[in-house]
Amino acid sequence: NCRVFREVIMDAPVRYSAGDPIEGWLYDLLCLEAGGGARGEGAPALRHATPLPAECSLYGVNRDTLFSRHPAAEAFLHRVMALFVSSHYKNSPNDLMILSDAPAHRLFVLLGPTSPESTALPDILCAIQVCYEGVISQ
Repeated sequence: NCRVFREVIMDAPVRYSAGDPIEGWLYDLLCLEAGGGARGEGAPALRHATPLPAECSLYGVNRDTLFSRHPAAEAFLHRVMALFVSSHYKNSPNDLMILSDAPAHRLFVLLGPTSPESTALPDILCAIQVCYEGVISQ
């Protein structure tokens, strides 16, 4: 009763021809590159894999800053969306739209430790999208 494991890889594009630049552009636009998307990147490796809770900080993310088109804000947004896409199976482009302009939605991130001299983006350990509705208020 020996079972054989066979890995199957699907690498033929479904919608576009191989190497079509529209797919890379679309993945970049909709922040869908988590887990090695069109650009083959995904979320970067964490610098501090398991920091102590006391070393972490929870931040509310300013929506205007996140969608300011600044290169650092774009990179941060892509990392947040990479977390969302890789951790939930029902993501859609609407999630990005809701995050960008739904007034009751807020984004919070748990960031790992970083030195004040560092110019690198901090590790995003957790991202939480909250919708304030009903009796839940800010």
